[in-house]
Amino acid sequence: MANPPNAVFKGELDRLVGEQWLAIVDLKRQEYLVYPGEVRPYLYYVAEGALRVLVENEDEVLTIRFGYPGSFISTLDSFLRGGPSDYGIQALK
Repeated sequence: MANPPNAVFKGELDRLVGEQWLAIVDLKRQEYLVYPGEVRPYLYYVAEGALRVLVENEDEVLTIRFGYPGSFISTLDSFLRGGPSDYGIQALK
């Protein structure tokens, strides 16, 4: 039986550990990984816990995406343009 696709991917991810551009970030609940307005042109892999991508306006904070273990998350506008993001990323658990 062939390995499932995520097993191959995990092997590739393990291979990348220790390379210059890969860092492990440990967040506490409610801590921000990215604040709105920051330049963070990175793609993050969620190893455990849960994150949310949010946008703030005058009246409320809206969650527009969740990141769970095994998924990737980013502030897409900053990732693609390399400029300040309209979005934030916050740890949920």
